[in-house]
Amino acid sequence: MSTEPSSTPAKRSLNRQDILEEDEYTAALSHIIARDFFPSLVHIDATNNYLDALRSNDPSLIHASVRRLQELDATPAYPSRRDSKFSSETPYENQQQNDNGYDTDMSLDSFQSQYTSEDNASFTQIMHEENRQRRERWAWAWEAQSRVEEQRVKMLEARERMLIEQPAGPGVREKLVIEAPTVAGLITAGEERLTHSDTVARGENDSKGMELTVVEKDTSEKAVDVMAPKRDTRPAGVDAWKFKASVL
Repeated sequence: MSTEPSSTPAKRSLNRQDILEEDEYTAALSHIIARDFFPSLVHIDATNNYLDALRSNDPSLIHASVRRLQELDATPAYPSRRDSKFSSETPYENQQQNDNGYDTDMSLDSFQSQYTSEDNASFTQIMHEENRQRRERWAWAWEAQSRVEEQRVKMLEARERMLIEQPAGPGVREKLVIEAPTVAGLITAGEERLTHSDTVARGENDSKGMELTVVEKDTSEKAVDVMAPKRDTRPAGVDAWKFKASVL
């Protein structure tokens, strides 16, 4: 009887991301960043290792560093990810996962949208639980906000409907109802609704009997020199308290 190795499914976060260990996640991020943003970083590290080996005068270290430089020089270019925008291949067709079960042959944004670390997943879980408790504690505020959003959506839909829909018929003029805004908690008597035609008729009635009066401006005013000195008409004297001494 042959037994196949049991494959444990990868853990998933609340954002539907595969959860990796911290060391694996940071190592994969370092690899992708060095490959996409600092392609010459590997050659610089190998050169620094060679210089350190020369200072140590250790033949084994010098030989290993030289061999590493030769391997990098023999490589035509640092391998880049296969994410050509105009490629005819299907997405993720040639992507291969490494022994740890995750793929680094993708962009930084794609990797972070597909994978996350244990700490990030734990933080997301904590924030989700805190938001759930806050939503339960302030349920009335959430309900009020949802009602406001629903009214706003209905208002926008009604406005778009008025702009798109045709009038009832040719030559038919619809009446627009002018409504005063309702104030919460305000007790008022019966308010009268005025239509657009009523307001026009009332405006015509109010305008009857009004006459236009033309007032001619008096142009015979004398010119005044604003720069001329003015006479001081204030009385001369020293300011003092106005009181009378009382005799006991």
